[in-house]
Amino acid sequence: MLLNRFAEVYPGLQVAIKSPAMGFDYQSHEANDVTNWVNEYKPDVVFVCLGFPRQSLWSLKNRPDLDAGLVLCVGAAMEFALGLKSRAPVWMQTHGLEWLWRLASEPQKLWRRYLVRGPRFLKLVWNEWQLKKTS
Repeated sequence: MLLNRFAEVYPGLQVAIKSPAMGFDYQSHEANDVTNWVNEYKPDVVFVCLGFPRQSLWSLKNRPDLDAGLVLCVGAAMEFALGLKSRAPVWMQTHGLEWLWRLASEPQKLWRRYLVRGPRFLKLVWNEWQLKKTS
């Protein structure tokens, strides 16, 4: 399905997709297998869409061993670019509330990230909102 979507949205682009198991551990044997898989293709660009912090940890650990030009950690951005997920309404984007849209769209996936693991996040949102109010 994803390969077909890439072909529709970006015709002519050569794409290969590797989807590791849920709960992917960036230090596991599977992580080494992914590195080897990438190296078989020798891509110009690798998009890592594992979510934060998993994608960053995997990329930092494995970048020296990758035979690739550029490694980009993009999370859900690929799903937005392919039209598989919809972005927040423009008014939410311009008011720094896109996180709230994502939380409402995928509460079971994101509630812990935004509301438990990242209590500092709410402080950042508050500070950003205060800055927007004064500008």
